[in-house]
Amino acid sequence: MAALIELDRVSKVYPMPGGDVHALRDVSLSVERGEFVSVVGASGSGKTTMLYLLGLLTDPTQGAYRLNGRAVGRLSDRELSAIRGCEVGFVFQSYHLVPQLSVLDNVRLAARYVDGLNRSDVKRRANELIERVGLAPRIHHRPNELSGGEMQRVAIARALLARPPLILADEPTGNLDEQTSLQIFDLLAGITEEGRTVILVTHEASLADRTQRTIRLRDGRVVDEAA
Repeated sequence: MAALIELDRVSKVYPMPGGDVHALRDVSLSVERGEFVSVVGASGSGKTTMLYLLGLLTDPTQGAYRLNGRAVGRLSDRELSAIRGCEVGFVFQSYHLVPQLSVLDNVRLAARYVDGLNRSDVKRRANELIERVGLAPRIHHRPNELSGGEMQRVAIARALLARPPLILADEPTGNLDEQTSLQIFDLLAGITEEGRTVILVTHEASLADRTQRTIRLRDGRVVDEAA
């Protein structure tokens, strides 16, 4: 079986008035199903660009990207959008919750991007996920009534609604205290036990050291991979 993620000599260049910015340079790597991988590096090393590329939010300038066995460079915008909705879950540092919506409705919001889910299935799945992340007593609360850790739990539940094989987490513990960071990390680690792949961008070495593999970037290049 092919790896879930395969990058073959991928580069990403942003044309700028003062000269091209090479965000990624000749990156080749693969990530298996069920792996928990961290991506680390200094600011500007290419971490976020790599995550956006893996999540189909930007295209490579050169090279090939295969996700779940498909060459994504050959797909239409509509096909890419469908894959983002069904096969990739995003967790961001700033949560991206809708302030006017309850915990339940924020989680259910992910269903707008997935075809084939009826309303009862979505509600049942959302309730199960909210209970799983420990927020059942807060299900009707709005984001301004939650702590940072609770908001991140909502974001994780939302990312899992469509049962995507890939979860991309961009500094998900960056705004949290150490104890809450560990709780969020443990939630993400538990996801891989179901066979899902988690890629975590983090500046926290203590968390990166606990993942199965660490990819280190410098100036857009992979300079080290440690298991």
